[in-house]
Amino acid sequence: MASTPSEFVERLVAAARLMSMRFDTHAQDMGLTLSRARLLVRLGREDGQTQTQLAQRLGIASSSVVALVDGLERAGFAERRAEEGDRRTRRVFLTDRARDRAADLESFLSSTHDDLLKNIPAGDLATANAVLERLLANLGNGSADD
Repeated sequence: MASTPSEFVERLVAAARLMSMRFDTHAQDMGLTLSRARLLVRLGREDGQTQTQLAQRLGIASSSVVALVDGLERAGFAERRAEEGDRRTRRVFLTDRARDRAADLESFLSSTHDDLLKNIPAGDLATANAVLERLLANLGNGSADD
């Protein structure tokens, strides 16, 4: 099946949008916004990051991370702790209450990825991954972190 570059990009964007919508719906069912759910997943994968690290890994502004962490703190899902030896640096940690939610979100993502990739041969997936890495490099992002 022949495909133009424009059709490829449109399909890529559509797939990303559908994945995001599924995740957003699941997050809403848990009482979370998409942004807060993404932050919980990131902290579930690597707890104790600084707000600057979180902003970089999520691809959002530092001020946005501050507001997200504020909201998670108010909900009892995260806490900031001063870095030992440098009281100006604050690290963000999940609370025990949030760990189950982060694990649920991670499980949902894994299941969604399985659904997305079923019936795709490993060689095709490797080729697609190489193409995506080049696309990200062309956009100046280097590589996909998430």
